[in-house]
Amino acid sequence: MSETRKRYSSAFKFQLALEAAKEGKTINQIAGEHGVHPNQVSQWKRQLVDEGPKLFRGGNGRQERELVSQQTELFEQIGRLKMELTFRLLLTNIFLFRAPSCQLPSAASSAMGLSAAVH
Repeated sequence: MSETRKRYSSAFKFQLALEAAKEGKTINQIAGEHGVHPNQVSQWKRQLVDEGPKLFRGGNGRQERELVSQQTELFEQIGRLKMELTFRLLLTNIFLFRAPSCQLPSAASSAMGLSAAVH
């Protein structure tokens, strides 16, 4: 029969991880005192050390939300610019490769930068 997996509270994990981070005792001593496998204590310590700086970032994720918002806005702008470019390229191709019978008014061709030599 298999044993039921033990579940530890976050406060217990934090306590052991903090104790291991202080390095007053070895990880094996801490694990033995609390009946936990040493690998588990090492994992909790690593998690505490890796994620600890996030606690002191400040702003409660405000900067992250602002970055995501800015990124979304920039992707939308890229999409609009790509559509505009595609449309302008399509119009340019239509005017450059049009049938000889179609003539642009002289004001329109000069506005588009087309010379009379390009047909």
